[in-house]
Amino acid sequence: MRIALAAVLALAMFAAAPAKAGDAEDIQAVIADQLAAFQREDLDAAFAHASPMIQGKFGNPFTFGAMVARGYPMIWRPERVEMGAMTTGPRGPQQTVLFEDAEGVLWEVDYMM
Repeated sequence: MRIALAAVLALAMFAAAPAKAGDAEDIQAVIADQLAAFQREDLDAAFAHASPMIQGKFGNPFTFGAMVARGYPMIWRPERVEMGAMTTGPRGPQQTVLFEDAEGVLWEVDYMM
């Protein structure tokens, strides 16, 4: 595995319900459910996990799924996923997730919940 790049992406798109800092297991389960939905190409299920703001912005599961597939291929088709630290940022809980893409590049993604 080569580590060519580690990027931090702040994505406020993946939690439909407000979360509390102590909800690490629940937050990780929501992220895992959405990632599994992307793998199945179940855009309805993946979109259901998106925040109301993101649902409003993209309007429908197809548009949302296309955005993730084009803009975040490491999330759409990861080779490996590892949950990192849960922290509390200025907007609330923030879950770090490490993704390895098809080329072996590592991406650090912060899910703002």
